[in-house]
Amino acid sequence: MTNFQTNNSTSSSALFVRAISNCEGDSPKLSDINLKHIAQVKGFSNLEPNWDGYNANIPSDIAISKAIEHIFWLNRNNVTVFFSAPTRDGDILIEVKEGNARVEFIFSADVHDKVLLIHNEDVIVEYPYYNSNASSYIKWLICPNGDCPDFR
Repeated sequence: MTNFQTNNSTSSSALFVRAISNCEGDSPKLSDINLKHIAQVKGFSNLEPNWDGYNANIPSDIAISKAIEHIFWLNRNNVTVFFSAPTRDGDILIEVKEGNARVEFIFSADVHDKVLLIHNEDVIVEYPYYNSNASSYIKWLICPNGDCPDFR
């Protein structure tokens, strides 16, 4: 995945095109569910200020593009998005789930993306998100008890 760095003058459609172009190649066909979440995340750019009635910020174009790029990455790794939503801080939440384990990826307009590992509704840990660790979060999702097969 690519880290997005841009200025505020970059349009959301340009960022979306950049996210798609960064994800082309030998990728499996987008699943219908992941395609639905990409469309939903892209639609968050149409939210108005105070969209939740509690002074929520509009999701940033950068957060939206990073989330879309991450959905493409998940799809390439045969992972289906379970849930996607804007946060009141203008970030984008992408959640994947397997049994009682969930991983929440939160993408922001700056470099402060984060990931939460949740098991049986308990937050096990919250980390800063780094692209280089993305596969380890999916591995944890598959075997949160630590008794994992040898993935290579």
